[in-house]
Amino acid sequence: MSWRVSGSQEYTYDDGPLRSTWRAKILAWAGEKDQALAEFSRLLHVPYGTNVYGDRFDPGWLPLRDDPRFKALLVDPKNNEPIDWAQGISAP
Repeated sequence: MSWRVSGSQEYTYDDGPLRSTWRAKILAWAGEKDQALAEFSRLLHVPYGTNVYGDRFDPGWLPLRDDPRFKALLVDPKNNEPIDWAQGISAP
């Protein structure tokens, strides 16, 4: 499966949000909290990215659970809104 995001760059399942989510979790466990939080924040607004409901209990985010920035992202109402699929994404 592949898709295009606003332009001609094509992404596959391997290049997408799942890989980015794992990267962010690895950054968190490696102590790179700023980078992990930046990627987590971005993934909250990406189709098939992460979501606040599952991430509250996901053990991959354990190093960030006590961080006030992580907690703020989880309770921010705009991070619970549905993603607008019409913004820059087209099916193959």
